[in-house]
Amino acid sequence: MNLTTTHINYCMVCKRKLWLFSNGINMEHTSDLVADGKHIHETSYPQRAERYSELEIDGYASKIGEAKAVDELMGIEGNIRQAYYEAFNLILNDFEMSARTKQPPQNEVNALISFGNMMCYSQCLRAIHQTQLNPTISYLHTPGERRYSLALDIAEIFKPIIVDRTIFRVLNKKEVQEKHFDRKLNKCVLNESGKKIFVKAIEERLTETFKHRALGRSVSFKHAIKLECYKLAKHLLGMEEYKPFKMYW
Repeated sequence: MNLTTTHINYCMVCKRKLWLFSNGINMEHTSDLVADGKHIHETSYPQRAERYSELEIDGYASKIGEAKAVDELMGIEGNIRQAYYEAFNLILNDFEMSARTKQPPQNEVNALISFGNMMCYSQCLRAIHQTQLNPTISYLHTPGERRYSLALDIAEIFKPIIVDRTIFRVLNKKEVQEKHFDRKLNKCVLNESGKKIFVKAIEERLTETFKHRALGRSVSFKHAIKLECYKLAKHLLGMEEYKPFKMYW
């Protein structure tokens, strides 16, 4: 068995989840009993569950300042990420998030996350190439000559804003349905028709505009990625302290 960070996170949080994940056991999406249980849970306790997820993330975040080693900090980050993904089930209607799986993704939501993240990385890399930044020198992910780790760093800011929001939209509005996925060889991926729909949705999201607080004018999310690169360059030149982009609406 290949040990992943997901295994480590489950080991820290819940041994039962670790066993289920290690044995490839997920919720039975075709089971009427599971569907009924999910409906009762979501309609009876949505506000309580949403508040619990928020408190859980805040609790982990409060420990960041206490971390004394990189591994300890990565463990906190992993727990926050897990709580974040578990909250997807509070938003999605007809699909289940389950555990975060990749290479290969095991269900529809994970397939969309992996494909959307890849698009986000590519967009961030294009923005980096329009500046003097070196895409192989990063500050969050381990730098390497054979990978553009700075694109991974910047994408961490925009994946929830661009990718995850688009996933919620296309699934809850039924723009992407079960027929848009292929399940074979123990993996779940978008088929060609599903890719066309999702790529179009991501591109629409990139062109959406919002009121930029610092600039005082409307900018697109695509332009916001480029602005993030410029802010990082200014920080490295000692012109202005870098402050990452945050959603305020």
